[in-house]
Amino acid sequence: NRSSDLTTVLLFILLSMLRLLLAARFQRHIGWRYASSSAFTEAQAKLNTLTNEPNNEIKLKLYAYFKQATVGPCTLKKPGMLDFVAKAKWDAWSALEGMEKGEAEAEYTKVVEALLEKEFGGKGTEEKSDSMEGENQDLLIASKDGVLSIALNRPRKLNALTLQMYKDITSALTRANSDDSVRVCTLTASGDYYSSGNDLGNFIDIAPDKAQERVKEGGEILKAFVDSMITCTKPLVAIVNGPALGIMVTTLGLCDMVFASDKATFHTPFAETAQTPEGCSSFLFPRLMGIGKANEVLLLSRKLTAQEAV
Repeated sequence: NRSSDLTTVLLFILLSMLRLLLAARFQRHIGWRYASSSAFTEAQAKLNTLTNEPNNEIKLKLYAYFKQATVGPCTLKKPGMLDFVAKAKWDAWSALEGMEKGEAEAEYTKVVEALLEKEFGGKGTEEKSDSMEGENQDLLIASKDGVLSIALNRPRKLNALTLQMYKDITSALTRANSDDSVRVCTLTASGDYYSSGNDLGNFIDIAPDKAQERVKEGGEILKAFVDSMITCTKPLVAIVNGPALGIMVTTLGLCDMVFASDKATFHTPFAETAQTPEGCSSFLFPRLMGIGKANEVLLLSRKLTAQEAV
């Protein structure tokens, strides 16, 4: 039995690795379809972060858009009038006849974004403060008593990272290298979440002829962001105040120290979202936590609590 269980685990890991490799190849060669699908798969993962259950109307919309995006037009036989639930689902899905899969993915993503906005809209603060980045209030960047503090400030969006936020963090860390008044840099966030990772808006509403350009631009921005953490000459400290997902988990390995509240969790749902681990995590995580635990986190999407992480 033990041998059988081990074989099953190894097979699952190999299949997950194959899926990630295929996803990497998919990312390199696809254009606008990649941009849309990436947002769609991330939306599915972020839907699970909701604590309030959507109403039946929203559930039907999500069901219909999901089916249209993953299966295509409804070909099921129409249920009987007394089968109320099945008929409601059939009606919602059939109403999308003629909608392209990419459009259905985009609509599904917008519904999820609206749910996130509604649930977390009143939490956290987005007050104005002195920022080294001028008008951008998605980040609160301040230097005081030798500490350069960088705080993600989009609590209503679960502190999801926009492309501009990546650029601004990169600029702040780069400037800190040559600023003798800065002795340490900190990364934290406003509200209940540390970060939900990439903002879905980075990948939607992109014209087909601009998609490949956006993918290339995003790759360059991400590389500069990671490089700025690697080359930061000042101690870099992460203060994780709540749940962290995706790239804001993988890049924690690049920090000199990480402090986490008891509400913090760490999740890298790469298998579910058909993404590949970034932020040097495939190199650093096995060295920091061992190969077995790193595989659980990066390949099997195991969510760690703050207690487990330490």
